[in-house]
Amino acid sequence: MDKKDVQVDRGDLKQNLSEKFVWAIAYGSCIGWGAFILPGDWIAKSGPMSSAIGLIIGALLMILIAVSYGALVERFPVFWGCICL
Repeated sequence: MDKKDVQVDRGDLKQNLSEKFVWAIAYGSCIGWGAFILPGDWIAKSGPMSSAIGLIIGALLMILIAVSYGALVERFPVFWGCICL
């Protein structure tokens, strides 16, 4: 049987977290205390443009990671699907 033909019953999973809470967890796990402390140090050492470019590159990498997790959740739509590799 092909993996695409497998049907998964999602009836047992209930939504327990609000969308606002999920965004809060995602935001908190993406940035830590360093995101608030280090930019001042970066700007002083490298200048505002270099710091902005670095932050943009970091944001693009985080988007790549988020898209990868989205693909995993779509492929394994069960509880703990993102770690089923």
